Formats: sequence, C-alpha cells, structure tokens
Amino acid sequence: MDRGLLFLLERGDLDLALASFDNAIRLSPEWAEAFFWRGRAHDHAGNAAQSLADYAQAIRLDPHQTFALNNIGYAHLNAGDLELAISYFNRAILIDPSNSLFYNNRGLAFHRGGDGARAMADYNLAIQLDPLNALAFNNRGTLWIDFEELELALEDFDAAIRLAPSRMLLHFNRGVTHNQLERFDLAAVDFDRAIQVDPHNADLYNWRSHALFVLGDVAGAIADFEAAL
Repeated sequence: MDRGLLFLLERGDLDLALASFDNAIRLSPEWAEAFFWRGRAHDHAGNAAQSLADYAQAIRLDPHQTFALNNIGYAHLNAGDLELAISYFNRAILIDPSNSLFYNNRGLAFHRGGDGARAMADYNLAIQLDPLNALAFNNRGTLWIDFEELELALEDFDAAIRLAPSRMLLHFNRGVTHNQLERFDLAAVDFDRAIQVDPHNADLYNWRSHALFVLGDVAGAIADFEAAL
C-alpha cells in the first residue's frame, strides 16, 4: 500500500494509486486503511459513489476510522444533506474530540443550516485545538460577516492569510469585506493577490473592476471588465 500512497500523495497518479490499493485489498480484504485510502483516491478522481462505498467499508471493518466518517460527512455536506453530515461529524468527534478538522467541518454544516451560534462554537473550538487552522479562521470570518461584525471578520481573514498566503479564497474574502467597508484601495490590493493565485477566475476581475472604477481608474476597470468576459 505504500506505493499507492506514494502515487496518490506525491505523484498525483490516480490510476497507479487505485491499482496499488486494489492490489492491497485483494491481498488483505480486511484491511480498513486500504479501503480508506482507495476511497481518498476515488475522491480525488471524482468518483463519488466509489469513494463513499470504500469509506463505508473502512468503517465497517474499523468503526474508529474517524477520517472516513469525516469524509462521508463532508460529502453529505456538499450534497446539502446537513443533518446527515452533522451526524457523521458527531461520530468522528465522539471518537476523537481533539481533532480541529472535525469541529471546523461540523461548524460549516451548522453555518450553512443557519445555526450561527453552534457554528461559532465549533469554529472557536477548531481554532482553540489548532491555532494553525487557516480554514477555521476563514470560516469564522465569513460567519462574522453574517453577524455584521466586519472588523472581526477582517481580523480572522488576516490570521488566515498569515497562515496560508497562497489560498485565493482568503484574499478574495478579505477583499469583499474591505469592499463592504468602502475601503476600495485595500479591496483592490486583495483582489490583485487573489488574481495572482487564480488568474483565470473571471469573478475576481469583476470585483477588482468595481474597486478600480470607484477609485477613479477607469482604464484599469475597463481592462478588468474585458478580462472577465
């Protein structure tokens, strides 16, 4: 199975990774870890049904497979089945109550379901358990926006960017917040940085175009508008 992990994690060769995990499962059909990692490979390949089946089998073989529980929960979160997602995150947390990721993901489910109080509690716990969790800071920042606490949102986006400066979404979220506060010069800088990370994202050019137009840079705004087309 080590070869499968090498192909998956270091080389990104999904076909070879899947073949290696298939072989590991043939040799050891009771090996939960092999099913979990084949599920991860299917996840990366966009094979949702196969990944869920492998995660479920990993859990049947080893009910303490917390990351399999988390990944099934995240799949249900993305599918909009928030109640089911929360139930899987709850199971993962019950087994490993010290894992920041599980609280962050359950917080996302509460957040999307409109339960801001529970979402905030989970994001706070996620950050307390792992102060390097950039996504938890980002998610809490977006929740502060929902609460109309834009300065607190900026503090969280600042923290997230310090931890993960190459993530486009963090710069975008901070830029949108500056935009809401009518700090268009700062918004334009954030959209600049987001575009550097993801230069083919049309929405980013639209946002920067608006900021530049308000700042009086009509030529730059037009150029961005045309780049977004």
